[in-house]
Amino acid sequence: MKARIQPVKIVECDKCGKEFSIKVKVKKLGKGIEQSYFKCPKCKAKYEVARTNSNTRRLQKELNRLQLEYNKKPSEKGYKKISKKREELRKEMLKLNERLG
Repeated sequence: MKARIQPVKIVECDKCGKEFSIKVKVKKLGKGIEQSYFKCPKCKAKYEVARTNSNTRRLQKELNRLQLEYNKKPSEKGYKKISKKREELRKEMLKLNERLG
């Protein structure tokens, strides 16, 4: 298996203006829900990336698999599968966020 290189994301804190590379952390909120977030190393401002449950994580894995297949062999059919899976994931994320408030 090839190691995937993650691009370095440089952001600027909205509160203190410090530029830093993000290090996403995951916190378990209970009932299978996880929160991804990062913090400013200077002022500790917290930025939420996403909240997920087992269903949204499954859809994300399926989407990643489809994208890898598409990258190896692009096709219209593959593109449509990716678009459909993205929409399914988007709807699930919206439902989860509405439920969690």
